[in-house]
Amino acid sequence: MTSNSSPNPTEFTYRNGDFELTADYYVPDVSQTEQSTSRPLIMFIHGGAYMLGNSRMNSNLQITDCLSRGWIVVAPNHRLCPQVDVLEGPISDCRRLWQWIHAGDLDGLLGEHGHNITVDRSRMVVIGTSAGGMIAYSLAFADQPNPPLAILDFYGSKDPRNSLWSETLPFIPAPPMQADTIDRVLAETPTATKHSVSLEGQKSDSLPDARFTWAMNLIKTARLWPTIYPRAVTDPSTYALIDSMQNVHPKHPPTCIIHGDADKMVPLSISQGQYDLLQANGIESELIVVPGEGHTFAGKMEKGSRTYEIQRQGFDWLERKIREV
Repeated sequence: MTSNSSPNPTEFTYRNGDFELTADYYVPDVSQTEQSTSRPLIMFIHGGAYMLGNSRMNSNLQITDCLSRGWIVVAPNHRLCPQVDVLEGPISDCRRLWQWIHAGDLDGLLGEHGHNITVDRSRMVVIGTSAGGMIAYSLAFADQPNPPLAILDFYGSKDPRNSLWSETLPFIPAPPMQADTIDRVLAETPTATKHSVSLEGQKSDSLPDARFTWAMNLIKTARLWPTIYPRAVTDPSTYALIDSMQNVHPKHPPTCIIHGDADKMVPLSISQGQYDLLQANGIESELIVVPGEGHTFAGKMEKGSRTYEIQRQGFDWLERKIREV
């Protein structure tokens, strides 16, 4: 299988009302004769600088690996910044889905769709890549009910107070801004929950649109965080509401971090800082460094490559955590 082949997802709605939120689920092959149909669940949160991407922008190789281990995979869509900020949109929406699943609502949906399978709510874990990595931590803050059993963070764009986020990135090939680029993004209604381009290596056949153009220019010029979380510009203390570094606590779930040592967009030192803090607080944690890889390598890797085998150690680590329950 190559990174372009795709397991078969089923889309469902987890919020209706003044706006709709959808997600995809993937189910493993389960024999009708198996005694236990209760399966671990992986929530897989996509990246995209909190402004881009959608639920089908995760690595198909990684999803297939999860399914081969007998796990249910759920990939959420969430509202995209900047019409909402990081807390109001991506974090709140993923927390909503997590509790929706924990309440048993996905079990009912799976039954309606003819699947002989349910969620083992004692074995729910979360994976996030890039922006999704930081969102993953937010499910485990001390004030959140039903935290995940474990967290797998792929090069998460966390620690928003870090001075590295104020450094420009001239190497990023950002498309030129047009006079109406910003206005076109801000005028989008309803608030976007899906975008056709991500930062995970997937490509779009269409020309870069206003949202992609603005997002890449924000990253390039070190203006992403003030745009997607403006409340912290006037009150930096509000970073505590979203920052994984400020929310390590005694019952923090075991955490594995995977990061490339050639990452220029989210430097390895960001993840090293998170790992060091977890270690200092006695939290079971692991840091796996992938040699020679930059940001978003998961979407570009090939099955059987050195990178694939190294990053797969994180899924082996997750499997050990799941089997311990």
